[in-house]
Amino acid sequence: MTTTSAVTGAGQGRSYNSASHGCSVVEGFQRLWQDSSMCDTQLIVQGQTFHVHRCYLAACSQYFYSMFTKDFAEKMQAQVELKAVSALGLRALLEYSYTGSIVINDANLQDVLEAADHLQFNEVLTFCARHLRDELTVDNCLHFLRLAETYGLQECKRDTKAFILDNFVPVSKNEDFKQITAELLCELLADDRLRAPSEMDVFKVVCLWLEGPGMALSLYFQVLSLIRYGLMSAEQVESIYSHPVLRGDACRDVLQAGLSYHMKLFSQPVTSAPHVCKMRAYKDCLVVMGAGYLDNTLCTNMMAAPIKGGQLGPFVSLAPTKDRRYFAAVAVVNDFVYVVGGQTAMAGDGSHATNNAFRYNPRDGKWLQISSMSVPRTHFSLIALPNCLVAVGGKHNRVALNTAEKYDFANNEWTPIPSLQHTLFSHAGCAHGSKVYISGGCPGEDFTDDVWCFDLERPSWQQRSSLNQSRGYHVMVSHASKLYVCAGNTNAGDRHDVTMTECYDIEVDDWTILSSSAQGQSEAPAVKCDGKVFILGGYSWDAHSFQENAQSYNIETDSWELLKNKLPEPMTGLPSIINLLFFSYYYLIIIILSIH
Repeated sequence: MTTTSAVTGAGQGRSYNSASHGCSVVEGFQRLWQDSSMCDTQLIVQGQTFHVHRCYLAACSQYFYSMFTKDFAEKMQAQVELKAVSALGLRALLEYSYTGSIVINDANLQDVLEAADHLQFNEVLTFCARHLRDELTVDNCLHFLRLAETYGLQECKRDTKAFILDNFVPVSKNEDFKQITAELLCELLADDRLRAPSEMDVFKVVCLWLEGPGMALSLYFQVLSLIRYGLMSAEQVESIYSHPVLRGDACRDVLQAGLSYHMKLFSQPVTSAPHVCKMRAYKDCLVVMGAGYLDNTLCTNMMAAPIKGGQLGPFVSLAPTKDRRYFAAVAVVNDFVYVVGGQTAMAGDGSHATNNAFRYNPRDGKWLQISSMSVPRTHFSLIALPNCLVAVGGKHNRVALNTAEKYDFANNEWTPIPSLQHTLFSHAGCAHGSKVYISGGCPGEDFTDDVWCFDLERPSWQQRSSLNQSRGYHVMVSHASKLYVCAGNTNAGDRHDVTMTECYDIEVDDWTILSSSAQGQSEAPAVKCDGKVFILGGYSWDAHSFQENAQSYNIETDSWELLKNKLPEPMTGLPSIINLLFFSYYYLIIIILSIH
């Protein structure tokens, strides 16, 4: 027996406390109950009699406390009949009350849930919820979901739905799937987490459900409108056009939207029905493609690393590309990836610049060559706006450029927009709303601190407040109403890294100096995800070396972190993107194989 003592006060003596007292009392009541000794109440359930101690049950359950202490008839009765619970359920709760232990299995689960809910044994309800989560299978998940809904087990309900979404097609093969409500089916179909081998499999599941008796015509449209026909191939969409389940003009109009999406190939990223092609069961991944190595060769590697909770996971090597590209510009529009320009050899003068452009669709893993820019560009900025891409400046054939052009998705063409006032390369660019911002870069011999803004609605370049530090080969991202500039280098005097972070407030046109990174990185890509800016690899002028490190900047806390996971080897000039990729890395590797 463990005891503690303490002085209670002058002249009042010393108090002694036993750590085992509570357990001793419970064990004493357990022996009394097992011997049916000193019991003062009988609970009658389904003709069975259970001898109990009313004061003990009142201490275990608010239900019994109210029954035995409030002004109820049962307060003075020696026998109390309970009609809302089963004998099996009550026996399990009494076992728990007197021993602190309960066995839950398939045979007694529903009885225990019913009794615990009615008699207010909240901790037992928690155990039941844990049992439901621990024992989830494809065969029982729908039954478990009904139990969770009936007894208000919200976390269990959430987790069970997540399991059903992750195993949608196998679960649909259960007989009781046909009995789920239209509300639940629509909720599952609308959820981005729904995982299936293909959207055609989802369509087949819906068709089987609609074959159930008494389905109103309005349900057909309600359910079929949630199929994402853009995730099917054009041939698949055409093949189901005459399917008997497509009843009425409204259903066919939904399918027509899917056909229209496939017919307008180049304008798919800006479709008027974005839900038609929204991916399912994806995760945020940082993808890097193409770079320069220490020996001045170009790599064809593609790598991906998951980002979750603001942390970068380990990189996974994907199938190599066949197109070697260095300093290509990358933009993402509604999960479509555009890779534009760059150079086909590792040279700093732009002599190997290219103007060709490609679009990658992670839905089917296919690349599409789009119209080429009017001029080859490398060391330029490519900025994604809601309805177009904008390419600004750069280098070509040893000459710096001041021209700019925009790509129209619907027409698949590049058209000129007003040029910059001077040539510029190695600058950084990003979008905020319908405006393009560029900062720094090199207009001639030295890097500049200039900042420019281009508004598509009033097409002209307007100068904004200058950076605190001239720099080039840096990065810039937008967040809320601010722009953040990180990394890069400057050639004021000896060329050296710029580690200082700057923030631009768009509303007041002013720059603020923020914290500095631990290491310098130039020619490094940056992406924003989960409120952090991730910067990978690049070149350090202070260290005179290629980099393999990855750093992240936390926008909210204004702090830098040197990340544990690095690139597989030092490299520079690599474009990177945040893209929504399908959840399975195995599938991801398959779709990357189609790169050409």
